[in-house]
Amino acid sequence: MGKKPHILTYEQTHPPHLATADALAAEGLKATRDQLPTALLKYKG
Repeated sequence: MGKKPHILTYEQTHPPHLATADALAAEGLKATRDQLPTALLKYKG
């Protein structure tokens, strides 16, 4: 069994250097099926 990857977690905000899926799509980019997220944003609204 493999080691679980560590994913950074941010609450309510995110660093400006991280792009959203929409921002990547606007540049013609998209994640591949086997690509894991770089960070997780927890938002309480």
